Amino acid sequence: MTGELTSLRGKTFVAPIPVNLPNRGKVVASMEGNTSLSSKINLDKVIYVPHFSCNLVSVAQLIRDIHSIVMFDENFCII
Repeated sequence: MTGELTSLRGKTFVAPIPVNLPNRGKVVASMEGNTSLSSKINLDKVIYVPHFSCNLVSVAQLIRDIHSIVMFDENFCII
């Protein structure tokens, strides 16, 4: 999910998705699109969340979608 509508390509409207924000606010996402993490990693069905101040990626979904392994340490995330 992202709060940056300009980062999405191929935007389409979707059925409303209620989203709870970290500040305990609530918004409704109604758009999704595609974006890229790198030249080799594309993300589909990324929802646009109005007023969201960061980007979130589901690691479990990423692993399933690109058939890969993700490793973390204190400084890096390796895909």
